[in-house]
Formats: sequence, structure tokens, C-alpha cells
Amino acid sequence: MKLDFLLENSFKYNPFFQKEFFKRKIRYDFPLSLNIEVTNKCNFRCFMCPRLKANRGIGDMDINLYKKIIDQIYKEGKKLYVLTLIKDGESLLHPKLFEMIAYAKKRKVAHRIDLFSNGSLLDQKKGKALIESGLDVLHISLNAAFPGTHKKISGTDTYRKVDSNLKNFMALRKRLKARNPLVIAKAIRMEPFSKKEEKKFREIWTGVVDQIIITPLHNYAGGLEYSKTTNMRWPCLPLWFNPVINYDGKVTTCCANYMNNELIMGDVRRQSLKRIWQSKNYQRLRQDHLRGDFSNWPTCQSCDYWNNFVDMGKWLGKKESVWGK
Repeated sequence: MKLDFLLENSFKYNPFFQKEFFKRKIRYDFPLSLNIEVTNKCNFRCFMCPRLKANRGIGDMDINLYKKIIDQIYKEGKKLYVLTLIKDGESLLHPKLFEMIAYAKKRKVAHRIDLFSNGSLLDQKKGKALIESGLDVLHISLNAAFPGTHKKISGTDTYRKVDSNLKNFMALRKRLKARNPLVIAKAIRMEPFSKKEEKKFREIWTGVVDQIIITPLHNYAGGLEYSKTTNMRWPCLPLWFNPVINYDGKVTTCCANYMNNELIMGDVRRQSLKRIWQSKNYQRLRQDHLRGDFSNWPTCQSCDYWNNFVDMGKWLGKKESVWGK
């Protein structure tokens, strides 16, 4: 898994690779990938994160609801490509996170289980629990190479703690002779994380973690006053492969949407994920994206997350004509 994943992750933002990957993987009957928000509580206050602007409350996913979702996926027999246990919070704050990971691994519902964390809570006890739970990939969002930058971005004075936690975790994994989880050091290409700091970031973590990834910034469905300038617009690809289940069971279309709004497609407390995925409202949204009509979807209208993915509008249009029959 390690070599395949690292190669794939290196090319995930390459347009040609993206297009060929999704042509082979996207399926109509059930999501290819899934995010489950185990909690939207967070101990950071990152300036680019609109979490505190949300209108949907703050809480933890009930463990029984989580198991119900995992059991649905298991019974469906459609193995996920990746199950990611995060949306708008710090997942290590959930008291039953390790049980959640272990349950999904036991049910074998995904080829890979990923977790994103800010790293501030990654002490030796939690690190050992992550390894023992069977987690496949751990992404640590550092977003800085210097304490000052980290404080400006995260709103916390925790850079040295995160730095120490991650290095100690790598030592722990080595000491336990564990192959997983693979560890990714992440940052977002944005101010005040400069090109000079990016170079330093790579120097610090090369040879320490398994991979370093710098991702582009997006405006979180209009929650951040930032937008890439472009004269083009194409359908947002996650609508065809990656829904998100919020901590309260509500299903939304992608990880960028942080509100209770028109992009809430259903509720797994009362409906199956499969039924929501194939619902008329979800299909209407996809068709409107293909037509470039966002009049009924103001959140999509103000969002630039689509720009992180390749334009597959023509291919998806042909597929939709077949899937819709």
C-alpha cells in the first residue's frame, strides 16, 4: 500500500492523473469515498476555517449512529476507496475515535481509513491507540515552519508542541515496528505561509514523515473572503464521488460546505446513504452543475472548491445520460 499511496498522493492534483483515476473509479450506485465528521469541536481557531460561522451547532457523533453508518456500507457490499474521519473539527477530541477506527477496520468497509489532525493532541497514549486501531493514513496539518506563522494561522501558541508530538509519533511508530499509519505533513499554500517558509517546511520534514503535501487554498463555500480568479467554471467533481456525513447524521455534498443549507441532501438517521446518494435532489444538483445553472444553489455559486479538481463535465454528461435511464 505504501508505495501505491505515496505515488497516487503525489499526483492527485495533476489534471491528467485525476481524470484517468476518476474515469476508472467513479460509480453511480454508491459513493466512491466518504467523509464522516466524528466531531466538529476544535481546539484551534484557524483564520481560514469558517467553522465558528456555522449555523448547525457543535457536537460529537453518537457511536451508535456511526456504527449504523458503517454497517450500512458493509451490508451494501460496495467497499469505499477511502473513508476519512473528519470534516470541520479535530477528530482526536472524540472520546471514542479509536473504537470508531477499529470498528470500520473490522468491517473492512474501505480500502483505506484516513484521519486529519492539527497534531496538538497527539501524545504518546493517543499515538499508540491510533497505531493499534489500524489507521492507514494520518495527515498532520502543520501549515507553518515557524512558531510565529503557526500562531497567526491557528490562533494558538502550539507550534513547538505539534512539532514535538509529530516527531515523537514517528519515533513511536518505529519503536513499535508498525508499518501504519503512513504520515503526511501538510500545509496550505497561503499567506502568511510564504514560498521561503515552504522551502524550510520541506527541509524540516523530509526524511522524518512519509510524505509532504502542500495544497491550494479554497474559500470554503464562500465562508472565506478569498477566491481564485478565473473566467471558467465547470462541474464540481466531488458531487459524483464524495459525500460528507455531519456529526448529527445530516448528509451534505462535500467537505467545503459548513452550513445547514440547500446542500443538505438527507439524514442517515432516517434514510440510507444509498437512497440519499441516488435521490432526485442530488441528481438535480448534478444536472444543474453540468448545465452551469447555480440559481438554486447559492452556496455552489459562491464556492471555488470546484477549481481544485479537473474539468470532467463532458465525460460526466455522457455518463449521466446512461445512469439516468
